[in-house]
Amino acid sequence: MKRDKVFEGINSVMTTQFTKSGELDLEATQRHAEYFARAGVSAVILTGSVGECANMTDAERVQVWQAVRDVVKQELYVIGATNHTSTRSAIALAQEAEQLGLDGIMNLSPYYWPSARGEHLRHYEALTKATELPILLYNNPGVTQDCLSPSFLRELSDMDHITAIKQTGSLVIMEDMLRIAGDKIMILNGEGELYEPFPTIMGCPGVCSALSNFLAPITVEIYALAKAGKYEESMALRRELVNPITDYIFNPEIMSTWQAVAAYKHIEFKMGYSNGAMRPPAYALEPQHKEAVDRILIETGLLKRNAV
Repeated sequence: MKRDKVFEGINSVMTTQFTKSGELDLEATQRHAEYFARAGVSAVILTGSVGECANMTDAERVQVWQAVRDVVKQELYVIGATNHTSTRSAIALAQEAEQLGLDGIMNLSPYYWPSARGEHLRHYEALTKATELPILLYNNPGVTQDCLSPSFLRELSDMDHITAIKQTGSLVIMEDMLRIAGDKIMILNGEGELYEPFPTIMGCPGVCSALSNFLAPITVEIYALAKAGKYEESMALRRELVNPITDYIFNPEIMSTWQAVAAYKHIEFKMGYSNGAMRPPAYALEPQHKEAVDRILIETGLLKRNAV
């Protein structure tokens, strides 16, 4: 596998599996990783937000990385998310990822307090000097309370090893990033299937998908249709199979973000990859949501369309 191809195509942001008592379930996580390999995604991103990094120790993140690297070997690129409140801790995780032979890292600039431009700059300067791995920036204003602007991204892209950015939020900002910095850095659609085929039409060379935890074959098909210029077919597939479930689980009036992740794990349970366990403060999907999600799965035939 060529290192310069890391982050192109479909980057699946994996959930992390836990036992009912709250311990890491590495065997279940490995089984889930094999699902992505069979489905034909390009890479898995481990211990990101959907991977419940906020509820894990740094040592546990490394355990997950090693377990998945061991089972997928060279079938997929393996990306370790090093999101942290501390630059020092993010660097330590990046170095662990390099020692394990991962293919790249994803990094959200330190969160908790909002950061100024200079603080972002110093963070990434330190990170790029500490590792040789390709770096996927993660722009998530909802978490950092700040947005990396297209002009600032252009500046960051001059740093060694900064290869791509997972851009969430506005399609307008995504297009501006492609126009201003797209010749120097890969701008990835960080909103996954929900935005396709529009980012592909604009020129994004890849997508980051959390929904592929239970939609991977459909994700692959939606993206392949978009890449082939079959935009209406791509959009129709998304509207038929993706929107019915996301209209429910992504409605903030219905459930929290943690419960949305719990919904992923509930569907993974139906597929045989999870027992649905979450770590506090998150908790397993509430009964009324299970009933609603199960009804949507039946109405759309989603699980049958999703077998690999």
